[in-house]
Amino acid sequence: MDKRLKEIREKIDAIDREIMGLLNKRMELSARSRELKDKTADPGREGEVFSNVEHLSYPFVDAGFSKRLYREIIDESRRVQEGMTFKIPARREKGLK
Repeated sequence: MDKRLKEIREKIDAIDREIMGLLNKRMELSARSRELKDKTADPGREGEVFSNVEHLSYPFVDAGFSKRLYREIIDESRRVQEGMTFKIPARREKGLK
């Protein structure tokens, strides 16, 4: 295998680990938010998220792809929230109260 290709793939693997770590953190925060609201669906908030990711998509990520990806993320967040049968232990996180 070409050395440059191997280096690029190693960087991609590192980014994938970061993405999955951040996604797990996002799901945890989403689960924590469930305790603070009446229902899982919040169309206004979802619209904000879609608008944000659309603006963050450029230059390499297609805005339509970003919206589809975040639709899946939001659907999974709802699934996690709706399936919660326990309280998440409180923990102090930097920047969160």
